[in-house]
Amino acid sequence: MNISRSIPRIVFGLLFAVASQAFAITDSFETYSIGNIDGQGDWIDFGGTLLTEVSTDQARTGTQSLKQTLNDVDPNPFDIPGYGSDVYQDLPSVHTSGVWDLSYWVYVPANFDGASILHLADNQVAGGDDLGFGLQLVVDGSATFNEFLASQDGSTGTGVSLIRDQWVEVTASIDLDANTVLATYNGSSIFSGTWDPGTDPASLGGLNLWVQGGEGNGSIYYDDFSLVPEPTNAMLAACGLLAMLAIRRRK
Repeated sequence: MNISRSIPRIVFGLLFAVASQAFAITDSFETYSIGNIDGQGDWIDFGGTLLTEVSTDQARTGTQSLKQTLNDVDPNPFDIPGYGSDVYQDLPSVHTSGVWDLSYWVYVPANFDGASILHLADNQVAGGDDLGFGLQLVVDGSATFNEFLASQDGSTGTGVSLIRDQWVEVTASIDLDANTVLATYNGSSIFSGTWDPGTDPASLGGLNLWVQGGEGNGSIYYDDFSLVPEPTNAMLAACGLLAMLAIRRRK
């Protein structure tokens, strides 16, 4: 291996990784304390009836994952049957251009009988109740449906059978320039269409994750979150220039 030739690639990779992380959401939950996730990393509790927790019950990588739990309390204080854990994380700013890639893994135990919704919002969730359009990725664990599906402002994609008791990957590719989104579950396409059907420019601000419905039984687990921008030509050029400058300075 030629070390001197490898150094520019290493520097380039590190610079690109640092630049991407400044605008991204990535999390495997390994560095957090067990228990309430509120305030750990950039996760914020959104006022659910139960905590969103860092748990060792299940994990795809490492030993920890994010756990949300349904609540069978009756009457539910929010008049939402089964409403339990609710958490969100915003991007540092709202983005209006570029292609963004989402990937995460979900584990649905056999006894989970409610719904888990991940809402990709075109606004920052912290701004209030107006989460805008975006896309909802839904685990529907009810006996009636037992499926995974995606919906956008009333438009529902193709539901596929829910896989239980194992980790399954969910992905979405959001092209803000073209105003399109493509989502998959376990490699199967579940939604392909418009990202924002409104009149404002397409944008992406954060995500909200919560559970509700069913008989209020069971928990669900998430691991290895990644919401990152694809590299633009300008970003690649800038990182390449910085890498070249770093190597010249080293000489």
